[in-house]
Amino acid sequence: MDLSGFSDYLLDRGLAEKTRQSYRRVLLQSDGDLIGYLRSLVRRQVPVGTMQPAKAAARHYLHWSGQDALLEEIPKYGGRRQGQEAIALSPEQLAAYVGAVGAVSDPDRTVLLLLPLTGLRIGEVCKLQHGNVKQRGERVWLEFRGKGDKPRKVPLGATGRAVLAAFVGDDYSDPDVALFSGLKPPRIRRILRGLRAEHDDLPDTLTPHTLRHTYATRTLAAGMDLARLMTLLGHGDISITQRYLHPTVEDLDDAVSGIEGL
Repeated sequence: MDLSGFSDYLLDRGLAEKTRQSYRRVLLQSDGDLIGYLRSLVRRQVPVGTMQPAKAAARHYLHWSGQDALLEEIPKYGGRRQGQEAIALSPEQLAAYVGAVGAVSDPDRTVLLLLPLTGLRIGEVCKLQHGNVKQRGERVWLEFRGKGDKPRKVPLGATGRAVLAAFVGDDYSDPDVALFSGLKPPRIRRILRGLRAEHDDLPDTLTPHTLRHTYATRTLAAGMDLARLMTLLGHGDISITQRYLHPTVEDLDDAVSGIEGL
């Protein structure tokens, strides 16, 4: 996709630098198929904050490049509204995901496996350095500054420790070295799109956020309380964390079984 001159076009229209950068990222993520990319966002039921900028970027680019006829093909979907339920992977889907990721090469494979094991945002994972890995005895955790520059500490379970050790070993002597050098979020998103296309047992909603949601849902199911989960996820408001609380019929059945009888 030829973007030469597009930034100047946006500048002439008075768009701020941050907005221009956001639109450029959308175009790069589309891999040259803007309409197809927007339709994939609809299938994934992305939030409104993702969908609306993507549609705006597409409109500007199609008009600038003389493809106004394609404007009518932009999907009508506006994005999932705040507070609507996101979709976590079921146990069967998670198993299928892990199997599919096994065919991916590193460092992508390690990142894809860590996402549902840590609940980190994709941008947070890609920025990790050796110095963010902390260890005391058998305990290993990730200590970093996340979204909003908030300090975060996320412990790694046995599986997470094994995944990370298989990739980097246990030598973190140079704290400023990136764990996943040169890796950027768009690359991981492209890989996930490819996995969705190749594996029928993976949902169209599979995204980095789906994997974060999967971590939260599994953690709650294992008995984690909302206050501690809020800290793990780096939320500033427990009402945001509550969106991850979606008990299944089995969960509800187990809960009421303890109050049977009079």
